[in-house]
Amino acid sequence: MKEGLIVTVPLDPEEGATHAFAQVVGFLPVGGVLVVHPETSAGVYAPEDLTVQDPRSVPPAILAAIVKRTSIQPLG
Repeated sequence: MKEGLIVTVPLDPEEGATHAFAQVVGFLPVGGVLVVHPETSAGVYAPEDLTVQDPRSVPPAILAAIVKRTSIQPLG
């Protein structure tokens, strides 16, 4: 895992997200990965719960929303 990677996260139906794409923005000392989802909020996940995605496979509007929210260019 590296900062800037685009990942998919497990979705919580109560948050109302329409897709699972998010971006890695940091790490916790205890091993958690901090990610930002453009439609919901930041969350902390175990690395094994995240699936790295090629940014080219993400719809352009979603990728733009992620970058707008995080100000981090995607890796890949």
